Amino acid sequence: MKANMTWLLILMGMWAVAGTAAAEENERICEALFVHNADEITLEVDTLTMKGFSPTVVYFCDRPVRLAGHLSVEEFLSSVTTGRDNFIEDPPNAVVSIADGKEFVDVVVTLNKMPTIKGDTLVYEGIGIIEGQLPKKAGGGSIFIDIIGRPMTPMSIAGVHRRTVRRAVRRCAAGVTCY
Repeated sequence: MKANMTWLLILMGMWAVAGTAAAEENERICEALFVHNADEITLEVDTLTMKGFSPTVVYFCDRPVRLAGHLSVEEFLSSVTTGRDNFIEDPPNAVVSIADGKEFVDVVVTLNKMPTIKGDTLVYEGIGIIEGQLPKKAGGGSIFIDIIGRPMTPMSIAGVHRRTVRRAVRRCAAGVTCY
């Protein structure tokens, strides 16, 4: 009986150590969000065109990693085409924010294909519009790309955008604040 109890305690200790190691490994995973800017963004039917795009894509991670940095466009495209939850097999959602005069127009889209580079223009074809309306004209702006493989989660860019819009509509309906 005493020997069985000793083995049970050893196994429980090994399980606790393995659980701690797995938790520490999960804490080191950076579930990156990406931001890419351009001088002129056009969103037409199923094509997003970024003319004069920035040569770098900003990435950032929230807790527990809290990491941020820049990738060249080529590094970004290379990093999202391989590995688990890659761009090709599980296309991410994104919020496209375009300056339309003095206001910004935000449209939530899904990026169904890898973009192509044509000179100083980056083109995403085959996008799907999830929420929002096409802007009337092109303008400078940004594209905020969700965590690859986990689109529209509560903490994703598109998820936060969706929640923010719903809250604004509810507040306006309640007569609190309407912009």
